[in-house]
Amino acid sequence: MNETPFVVAGGGPAAAALALAAAKEMPAAILSAPPRPMGRFFALGNGAVNFLSAAAGKPLPPNIPVRRFLLCAGKRRHVLNGGDGAPLCRIIKEETLSAWLQESLRNSAVRRLNGAVAGCRWAGKNAAVRLEDGREFPARLLAAADGARSPAARALHVGAAASLFGQRALTALLKIRGLDEDSAGQWFSRRNILALLPAGGGNFALVWSMPESEALALKARGAEAVADAAARRTGFAAEARDTPQDFVLAAVRRASRVAPGAAFVGDAARTIHPLAGQGLNLGLADAGLLLRCWRRRKGDAAAVLADYARGGKRGAAMHGLTSFLNCAGQTAAPLFAAAVCLPPAARFAARAANFG
Repeated sequence: MNETPFVVAGGGPAAAALALAAAKEMPAAILSAPPRPMGRFFALGNGAVNFLSAAAGKPLPPNIPVRRFLLCAGKRRHVLNGGDGAPLCRIIKEETLSAWLQESLRNSAVRRLNGAVAGCRWAGKNAAVRLEDGREFPARLLAAADGARSPAARALHVGAAASLFGQRALTALLKIRGLDEDSAGQWFSRRNILALLPAGGGNFALVWSMPESEALALKARGAEAVADAAARRTGFAAEARDTPQDFVLAAVRRASRVAPGAAFVGDAARTIHPLAGQGLNLGLADAGLLLRCWRRRKGDAAAVLADYARGGKRGAAMHGLTSFLNCAGQTAAPLFAAAVCLPPAARFAARAANFG
């Protein structure tokens, strides 16, 4: 197999977008299994929207622009409004984004490869990427964007440190009355955070982070109980639209953002609490950073990886912020209680979450 300068491992949105963007500048390939969307909704900041559109060479598929964001802590509220007609963020369903990216890949110059990474060794100025079936091929650089449980990281023996928050997130689709369809909101208390993201047709995606025992007990009571609890918390009438799901909340940080011949991108480098809605935004920021390092160092992989390793400040800052705010099970209520009283502080909080 001839050398492909840029090889991406992973099947998610960050991996697909990175492969598409790389292929505009050099031969690129993607190692991925068919993606399996999990029904999530992504809140995309302006930087993420621009990167995705440029990578695919076309506008985003149908999405919902959020023009107002409601921040609530106790009885204190503050509404953020988009400026100059620009939305604060855009909400897009995972299945919609995934299908759009896969279609873009089919119509691109990206080479599709099947298989999982079993190893990567540094050989001079090239990396030799080995697959589980024994095949091996040369590449200048491997970008591992294959998720928090990154098979590539395991193959390269790069460990990770996990921080458990003692929380679970309940997710559900709710019909909400009284909240505009171009609005989103977060409700903060000392023990939990409730978020509503517009999903179209008067429906909103609920993401409710709370102590594990409370989350499991509420889920066990059924969909209507979750809707009733959300209504009491937000003040908006709510009706269940599907069966609630739950997942454990943890922050995972890779021991290193790089390995010989390889860079870790997105969740493969770190995962954070959903407090700020930054997961995919950070993954796409990583992808953009890696390509900028490539251009600056003119494809010298060793120099590219050194630059990339030094450039992960934004992800490290968000990891540190969410870990601090959730230390010992405490959420961001004190911060946001102050923020909703001080509009400049609220705007800073929103910008930190890439909503502005």
